[in-house]
Amino acid sequence: MKKEKRELTPAEKKRRGKKIRKWVVLALLAVIVVFVVFFRQGQEGGQNMVFAEKPVRGDIEEEVSLSGTVESEEVKVYFAPASGRIADVFASAGEEVTVGDVLIGYDMESMQEALEEARLQYMAGNSSYNGALYNDRDAQAKLNEAETNLAILEQQIKDAESYVKQLNKQLVNIQTGNADKLAVENMNLQKQLILLQKDPLENEDAIVQVQIALQANQYATQSLGNSDAEKSLKEGIEAEEERLATMREHKAEMEAQKQQAEAALVNRYQKENLSATEELNLLAYENMQADFAAAQSGITADFNGIVMEIGVVEGATVPEGTQLLTLADSEKIKVVVYITRYDLEKIEVGQQADVTINGSVYEGSVAKIDRMATVNASGNATVRAEIHIENPDDKIYLGLEAKAVIHTDSSSDALLIPLEALNADRNGDFVYIEENGIAVRRPVVTGISSDEYIEVKEGLSETDNVITASYNGAGIEEGMQVYVLAQDTAE
Repeated sequence: MKKEKRELTPAEKKRRGKKIRKWVVLALLAVIVVFVVFFRQGQEGGQNMVFAEKPVRGDIEEEVSLSGTVESEEVKVYFAPASGRIADVFASAGEEVTVGDVLIGYDMESMQEALEEARLQYMAGNSSYNGALYNDRDAQAKLNEAETNLAILEQQIKDAESYVKQLNKQLVNIQTGNADKLAVENMNLQKQLILLQKDPLENEDAIVQVQIALQANQYATQSLGNSDAEKSLKEGIEAEEERLATMREHKAEMEAQKQQAEAALVNRYQKENLSATEELNLLAYENMQADFAAAQSGITADFNGIVMEIGVVEGATVPEGTQLLTLADSEKIKVVVYITRYDLEKIEVGQQADVTINGSVYEGSVAKIDRMATVNASGNATVRAEIHIENPDDKIYLGLEAKAVIHTDSSSDALLIPLEALNADRNGDFVYIEENGIAVRRPVVTGISSDEYIEVKEGLSETDNVITASYNGAGIEEGMQVYVLAQDTAE
C-alpha cells in the first residue's frame, strides 16, 4: 500500500526549486547511462531506477526569507493645540524635516485679539460679580440692622405702652379716690344741713357753716383733675405717648428697610449662577492665555523625520484637537513582515536578520511578533512581525519593499541529507534507503533545514544509501526493487 506523504511547506518547495541545476546535471548523467539502464533493466527483471546519496557531515544554518514593507518605528500625529486661524504651512507630504523645524504657524494677530476679548469679558464679568456681592453684603447689613432695631423697638414700645397704662391707671385711681371722698363729704354735709334746718333760728350759725362747707365741697368737686399729682401724671403720660409715637415711627422705618433689604438680597441660586458665570469667564480667559502660549511656537518637529500627511491648508480656521499632520521618524526604521504558519515556530524575538532595501543590505533583528493572526488577500492566516534596522541611512525610503533573511538556527558537524529525500506521513518523517537493491523505509528524527539540506538527528548513518528520487517520477514504496543510477555526494 502506498504511504501518505506530508505536503511540503512553501519554503521547502522554494528550496527544492534551487535544485534545478543539480537535476540538470543528473539528467545529463542519466542520458549518458540510458543504454546501460535499459540493458540492466532487462537483466534485473524490471527494477525501478532511482537516484541516491549518502548522508554527509557539515555545518547548516536555517534561514527564513520574507518580504516586507519599510516603515518608521515612531509615527506621531500632531493635533491643533489651540483653536485659531492657520497662517502658514511650511511642510508638505513626503518632505524631510529636522528636529525643531516649524511645520505649521498660527495667525498670532487674530489670537491676540481673541485673548484681549476674553480678558475684557472676564473683567466685565468680574466687576458685575463683585458689584452683586457688594450689594448683597450691603442689603444683608441693612437687614441685620433692621431686624436688630425692630426687636429692640418692639420691646421698647411694649414697655412704653405698659408704662402709659400704669400712669393712666394711677391717674384714674387718684381721680376716683378724690371724687369718692368729696361725694361722701357732700352727703354728710347735706345730712347735717337737714338736721340743722329743723331749728333754723337756733342753728343759724351752724347752718351757715355747713352751707360754706357745701360750697367748698362743690368747688373741690368741680376742680377734680387739677391737682399737682394729677398734673404730674398727665404730663408723664403725654411725654411717654410722644416717645411711643416716635418709636412707632422708627419701627415703621425699620420695617420698610427690612422689606427693601430682603428684596435686594441675592438668593442661593443667584449666587451659584453668579459664581458659575465668574468661573466660566475666568476659565475662558485662562484657556485663551494657554491657547495663545501654545500657538506662539506653532507646530514644530520633535525629531528628524518624514512628513507623511498634511491635513490643513493656510487660512483655515481649526478647532482645538484638529489633526494637522503626521510625522514619521526617519532614524528609527523597521520592516513589517507577515509570517505564515509554516515559518512561525522557527522565528523568535531577538533573532538576527539581513535586510535588503533599495539595493543596500542592513543589519536587523526581530523586535516584535504579534500575538494574533490576520487573513491576507489570498485567504491565508499570517502573523505580523517587525524587524528593527540597526544602521539606517538616507538611502532608505518609507514604503519601499524590503527583503529580509532571518537567521533562525544553526548546527555544526550535523548529519545532512537533501531535502527531496525526506518524506512524511501520519506516523512522522522517514526516508527510503537502498539495501541490496530493495527500497527500505527508515524513520528519522530531523532538525533544522537550509535551502538544500536538512539535519537528521536520529535514524541514519553516513554509510546509508538514501534514495532522493525516482528516475521516472514514479512513487517509491517499501520493498520495491530499485536500481541506483548515480550516487551523489553533497556539494
